[in-house]
Parts: sequence; C-alpha cells; structure tokens
Amino acid sequence: MHQRLAPVIGLLCLIAAPTALSADALDPPPNYYATATGLGTDLKQQLNAIIRNHTVISYSNRVVPLQTLHQDPANTNNLILVYSGYSVPKTEFPGGLADTEHLWPRSYGIDTSGPDNADLFNMRPCNASVNSSRGNKYYDNVGGTNPAHAQAPECRTDTQRWEPRPIEKGDLARAMFYMAVRYDGTDAFTTDLELVAGAPSGSNFANLTAILDWHYRDPIVAVEREQNHMIFIQYQHNRNPFVDRPEFVWSIWGAAPNDSQLYVGASPAPDGSSSLAVDLGAVIVGGPLPAAQPVTLSKVGTAPTTFESRAGGSAVSVPDGPRQAFIAGIQSREISIALAGSTAAAGPLAGSVTIDNTDLTSSADGRGAADADDTVTVSASVLDHAQPSFDADSDLPAFNIDFGTVPVGSGPLSQPFAVHNRVSTPGFSASLDLDSIDAAGDTSVLATDLAPFSNLPAGDGVAFLASFDPAVAGNYSAAYTLALSDENLPGAAPVASLVLTLTAAAVPKCVPADADCNGVVDPDDAPVIAGLLLAINAPCSPCAADANEDGILDGHDVQAFVEALAFTP
Repeated sequence: MHQRLAPVIGLLCLIAAPTALSADALDPPPNYYATATGLGTDLKQQLNAIIRNHTVISYSNRVVPLQTLHQDPANTNNLILVYSGYSVPKTEFPGGLADTEHLWPRSYGIDTSGPDNADLFNMRPCNASVNSSRGNKYYDNVGGTNPAHAQAPECRTDTQRWEPRPIEKGDLARAMFYMAVRYDGTDAFTTDLELVAGAPSGSNFANLTAILDWHYRDPIVAVEREQNHMIFIQYQHNRNPFVDRPEFVWSIWGAAPNDSQLYVGASPAPDGSSSLAVDLGAVIVGGPLPAAQPVTLSKVGTAPTTFESRAGGSAVSVPDGPRQAFIAGIQSREISIALAGSTAAAGPLAGSVTIDNTDLTSSADGRGAADADDTVTVSASVLDHAQPSFDADSDLPAFNIDFGTVPVGSGPLSQPFAVHNRVSTPGFSASLDLDSIDAAGDTSVLATDLAPFSNLPAGDGVAFLASFDPAVAGNYSAAYTLALSDENLPGAAPVASLVLTLTAAAVPKCVPADADCNGVVDPDDAPVIAGLLLAINAPCSPCAADANEDGILDGHDVQAFVEALAFTP
C-alpha cells in the first residue's frame, strides 16, 4: 500500500508547491472544451460528451485516491474531512473515525452498481457521526445558529436540509453541477440526475437556487483546482467543467440571459466598456516600488457573473486571473493595482489591467457576454537623483565670490549667485531640497540670504545674494556649506553638498596725498609718492598718492601733494 501511495503523494505535493508548478499547469489541455460551444441544453449535452467516457474507479478502490486527494497539506499522514474541516490520521479512513460521504446521496438516483456510485468528484472522507447526521438531507440555506453536529459546528441542518460550511459551499455546488451533467441517463446503468429549485425528490437533488448562489459566493480556489487536476491526470481522466470554466453554470442553469455589467470609474459606455487611469506617483532610483492603490470594480444587473482579470506590462492586480465571481444584484469590490519591475534606472513604469466579463449569455448590448472589457491603465515614474550646482550648465560644486579690497566705510556691497538643480535624466529628474546651511568664518561681515527650500524642479534655480560690510578694516573670509537632498519621495537620499566661499578686504579710507596712509600729509609721503610714480611701491589703499583725486597717479599729483603739504598745519 505504501509503495502505491508514495508516488501519488509526491505528485500531489509537486502540484501544491507554488514554486514547482505554475497555476497554468492546472488548466485543462488546450482543446479539452473545444466542442463545448453551445448554450443551455446544447452546452450541457456537449459537456456530457466530453467527460462521460472516463476511467471508472471501483468503490472498493476508492480509499487511496480519496486519501490522496484530501490529504492535509500540513500533515501528509492525515486527511481533511468534509463538513467539519478536521484533520484525522489516514488510518482512521475508512472504518475508524471517518467513512465515505456521497455528496449527492445514493438515495437520490445513484446507481450503486454504476460509475456514479464511486465517482471521485462525488465522494469525500467524512466523520462517521457527521455522515450519519447528514444522511440524505439536500443542500440548501438553513440559517440559524445551532450547529448541525458537534463535529461540524459551522454546518446547519433541519429535518430535510443541510447547509455546509461557507468555505466549502462553492466546492460542493460545483460537485453537484458535475453530477447533473455527467449522469444524464445516457449510460446504461445510470439514472438521469437533475438539479431542481426547492425540495427535491426521486433522482432530483439540492435546491438549485441556493447552490447557484454558493457557486458565485465561494469561487474556485487553488486546492479545488489541484484536486480537479489530480482526478484528471491520475485517476478518472475526466474533469469537472465547472471548476475549469465556472461561466458554464449560468448558461445551463441561469434563470434568464445574463444582464450583468462590470465597470471601473464613474460609469460605463453603452457597450459596457470603461477605463480608468491610475498614477501611482514617483520614486527615486533605487527606492521601493510605489505602493498599491485600490480601484473599485462595480457590477450592476440582477444576475451573478464570472470575470477574469488580466494584467499586462508591469501591472499587477490582486486578485488576478480567471474564475473570479460576483454574486447576484448590484455589487462592488476593491481590486489592488500595483506595478512590478526594477527601480534601478530612471524612467517610466506602466501597464494595464483588463477586466473581462466571462459569462456566455447576454440580455442586451453591454450586458453579460456582450459586456465589453474594462481597462485600468497604471503608471509611475522612477526619478534620477537631483543634481545641485552653482552653474546651470555644468557641475560646479564649489563657488568663490571675492569682493576685493575696498575702503572702510564704503557701504555694504552685494553680489548675486544661484543654486541650480541640473537635469540628470530628461523628464525623470528629482526635485531638489536645500535642507540646511552650515556657516563658518567671518559670517557677520560676509553674509548671505541663503534659506532652506524644497522641491526645486530639475532645470530651475534659486537666486540669492552674498554681501560684504566693510565697516572695520581687515581681511575676511567665510564658508557656507549647503546640505541638499532629493525631494521627499521614496528612495530620497542626500546628494552632493555645495560650498560657497566669500573673501574680502577692508582698508582705511585714506586722506588725499597721504601716500603712506598714516592719516597725516607730511614729508614722509614724498618718497612714497616718488616710488609709486616710478612703480617701485604699491599703494596702501586705492586713493594712496592720488593727491588731486582724479583717479590717476601721475605728475599732477606731485604738485597737488606739494600744495597739500604747504597747507598742512
């Protein structure tokens, strides 16, 4: 027994592991439903023809398949029981705590000598006591608060009806749809099994109204697909069409052509199409991808429906893929829209999510099968780091302003300068923030009006003034270090600092003809003037030896010096 079980368990584990097998591997072969092209009764007959010639597993050989199909993924020595969800050792099935439950009870038309008696889609391991409590009660909404059984506290029951746990209602509904299609009386030893609204009798079963709602309210999940695929590849070699293609259900059992319409945004067009643009904003190179944003998907119409969400480009949607559903009536839900990819380089990220109403029937234009697709376009920007500079056209991280040598008391002087944010990547450059200024040196004499700023766009600059107040003689210098960073976006980081250096000298304002700048016109100035005229000496100030104050040092200054000396007390 263990040698037979081992490869089957290994295969199931392979299917269950998301890193080993993609979801697409659980799909049917490409042409499996190629002949299922009709609607209503025609579709039902076409599906019957596809699935009926399956490999029959005898009832006596059911144990290993059921132990494998309903194995507890958290404990491979256990299996999961229907109705209760409890995990029990496989050794307890059958004949111990668990026995075999027929979802479609034998008393409702099952031929105990036919393939319907041992169809793996219709059997589940079940707590023996719960199985007895369920008996042949038909599936329906019971409501109330009293549990059907101590071992199945989420289930509800009355004298005739049985309501399973919410988490398994859809699975059991689709098993009933399968049975009603597979066993339609065309086999030599099977009865025509049918689903009816209300209380069943004979070979009719379930409350169709209830299980239709269950089908849409509890859509297909991965474990149900895995079990469906395992039955197909390992045992019976047929599939449950309503797990693969849930849209088949309304075509066969729907009360009327489908009138559902899906849309995003404010309202749909007459053909049912709609569109919505979502901008997730910007991040800095190397930062995290933008956060997902919720988008409301709305449904109008009385009928339930199925739909598929398809992401393209860099778009990601959750939930994603086929086999999603809306229940009857006006509904809405949020889908999460995001972007995948790398933020290692500046540039755009973009994609789209397409919503396709997959129902097969239509009550009117823009409804059901005629409901055109809905599209959400999603975009974001990856921005290169800001590039600060003192020059708009080149990288200039350091800048010096020299006010030169000026007389004391000549009044404050100023010179303009600017801080620029150069374009790093055209169209995708971050804005610049000036976070702080560190000043050192003679900042009371050499000052600026620098002040922090934020969000300076790439290609722009901010103008400032540097000033010098020569009130007191001396040589002066000051340095201003600018700490800058990217704008406040995910991935923002400090960028290169800029350093502004200011220098200046203030000298005493001289008396005309006071060539040696000692404050007195006297004979000592004569040799200085002579040296200046002969270009031997350098002036002590801009006005030194310019005795006639014409701004030119020449022979006329000698005469003016002599006159000034003559009038000196």
